[in-house]
Amino acid sequence: MTLSTGQSGRCAPARLRVLFSHVCPGSGPAQPASGALKLASANGPADKVAADVEAVKRAVEHCNADHADAVLDMSKAFTGLTDIEAATMLSIDRLGFDVVCQTRAGSRRGRVKFETPLESPTLLREAMMTTTQLARDKLTGQKPRSP
Repeated sequence: MTLSTGQSGRCAPARLRVLFSHVCPGSGPAQPASGALKLASANGPADKVAADVEAVKRAVEHCNADHADAVLDMSKAFTGLTDIEAATMLSIDRLGFDVVCQTRAGSRRGRVKFETPLESPTLLREAMMTTTQLARDKLTGQKPRSP
């Protein structure tokens, strides 16, 4: 980005437009602005993947309430953390989801990635089911099943 100088020699105000953003793991905890899932935010145009923030928030709550065993299995298989005793989903985006895991060493944040990025919010259920099955296959030592 370059700034132009006006006649006074001072920098003129510049306008910066963010095309996309990405948080690098390890740079600190990232919280979605709304506190809920943002499917459109991760490397995809907002108009291509229209996110219903309340629906995503309900999806996170549903996974934690009704599928805690699946969230735990996916966390054990794919976060790279060890000695996980419990896991709670924090947020979801089109690339995967963030969890906080209770380990023997204390609370640790982790990330579970989907096999492929979601192209639509309607694919979330399928992605979660696939990721759960892959996690359980990995944890039991079974070869992944073909679709």
